[in-house]
Amino acid sequence: YRGNLHEYIDYLKDDPDTTVIMTYLEGISDGNNLVRVVRETVKKKPVIALKVGRSSAGARAAASHTGSLAGDDIIVDAAFRQAGIVRVSNVDELFDMADVFAGCPLPKGNRVAILSEGGGDNSIAADNAEKYGMEVPVLSKETQERMKPFLLEGMPASNPIDYGGTAEENPHMITECVKVCMEDDQVDGISITGFFGGFKDIIAPHVAELEERASQDMVDLVK
Repeated sequence: YRGNLHEYIDYLKDDPDTTVIMTYLEGISDGNNLVRVVRETVKKKPVIALKVGRSSAGARAAASHTGSLAGDDIIVDAAFRQAGIVRVSNVDELFDMADVFAGCPLPKGNRVAILSEGGGDNSIAADNAEKYGMEVPVLSKETQERMKPFLLEGMPASNPIDYGGTAEENPHMITECVKVCMEDDQVDGISITGFFGGFKDIIAPHVAELEERASQDMVDLVK
């Protein structure tokens, strides 16, 4: 008995030795049950899928390999979003994403605080966050007041948060800003972005010291 994908996922859902579920798909035979099972599974652990057949050529290749019908990719995307499956485009993404999830706890919700050294980076991060279903809430007035001493005078602390060039000279302020965000009930996760080249080496040690404390957050350093 080969089983269906949803049966394997249902088993792994309660397996204490499994923290992340990865799968490669050429076709979907029982979409309703897959969505039903994954919805319950992602409450406990992430499910990541590499589903081929996005293009007509890819669909033909899948059919010739296993006889699977790849299905309409727009429908597949919608079903994956409905279920909570993280879809990736290649094997490298599959393993990179699994590595991230294996090393970070799942956030409690989808509300993210974005911290950056530049307004452009904040805009890009905010656009992508909302594109993928995250919320970028305005931080509470109390949090904004606590944040202001660490920012360049006049820089808004509403979210996204722009250091205004201060982090290069005083990278420790990143640690303080993250701590303030972690104590805000409206924040489920924190993204630090916008540091390129050698700047990431300046701030990385200060981000690293937060890892153990950020049990409810995923702190993401974009390289």
